[in-house]
Amino acid sequence: MHETYEAYKRLYGDKSDTWGSDEDSDAKDRKSAIDKINAMIGMHALKKMANEHVANANGSVAKLKEEFLTQCQSSMIKTRNHIVLKGNPGTGKTTVANLLGQLFMETGDLSKGHVVQVSGSELTGEYLGHTKQKVIDLVEKAKGGVLFIDEAYILFNKGGSGNSNLYEDQAIAQLLNSMENEDDLVVVMAGYPEGMQELIESNEGLPRRVRHIIDMEDYTVPELMDILSHQLVQRDHVINDDARMLVEQQLALAKDTVDPKFWGNGGVVRDYLTNIIEQQELRLNESDNLPIHNEAELRERLRTIIISDVKNASVPNLPKKGNRNGYSQPIGFRPQKLVAV
Repeated sequence: MHETYEAYKRLYGDKSDTWGSDEDSDAKDRKSAIDKINAMIGMHALKKMANEHVANANGSVAKLKEEFLTQCQSSMIKTRNHIVLKGNPGTGKTTVANLLGQLFMETGDLSKGHVVQVSGSELTGEYLGHTKQKVIDLVEKAKGGVLFIDEAYILFNKGGSGNSNLYEDQAIAQLLNSMENEDDLVVVMAGYPEGMQELIESNEGLPRRVRHIIDMEDYTVPELMDILSHQLVQRDHVINDDARMLVEQQLALAKDTVDPKFWGNGGVVRDYLTNIIEQQELRLNESDNLPIHNEAELRERLRTIIISDVKNASVPNLPKKGNRNGYSQPIGFRPQKLVAV
């Protein structure tokens, strides 16, 4: 079940998938979580959930309920905010998990808002008793914040047998217990759509404890171009209109032909732009004897990407749809060797 994801990681590595607005890090740190979420590219389902949650938390009804129950010396029944994020690589799941910690702290659902990130494999121990204690320890560490379980589908060991299944069953059982009984905790489970759906269906107790299942949609081509613009600003580069048009055509072609399980969304844009900038630098190195009249002209030459740079680059090499042998011809103008997955 997990071969596709592991092959993707071999191709791309485990890189950041943050795609947001063109702001420096200090300015971002000063913004509220909901402002950061609303400034991100795409993320439509997430934005709807987050804005509704903030509106309810700030509404008069919530405040009246809290005041009434305080006067009655009664405790409020805490709403569980556990979340599943289903999305392909490069759709921003890790970034979102960190923003959710800040969001729930700002709305009063969490006391600290920090994020403890683990993979699904880190929840299982070396022996059965160790597994339960390992989950308890991680939950204790995450109290007041978010326990973010990436690749959570690993806990669903389809086709496994013996102790392997017992370890994962015990991890899920203890996790469900914590999700039910810990007030100051949000569990966010993330992974690619097929694996997460299998995990949800593997245990009837899990859907009852998860409040939101959010689809992290693949980016559209216009959204990928917005990410490109963001990346250009970060790298202090500009691209002329002809080159931009060709990039858009190449990304559209790649998105249409690459196997969706390997489509890296924002990661494709990042790596494609890296390839383009490498070609730009090669071009400049070959023409370094051209006269430069002033510093402004030099800066503009160093910053500007032109159409030949795009023609000599290629979109990252990913398997195409229906290609059973695992090979893919890179999309672009520059010939490259076939790469096995």
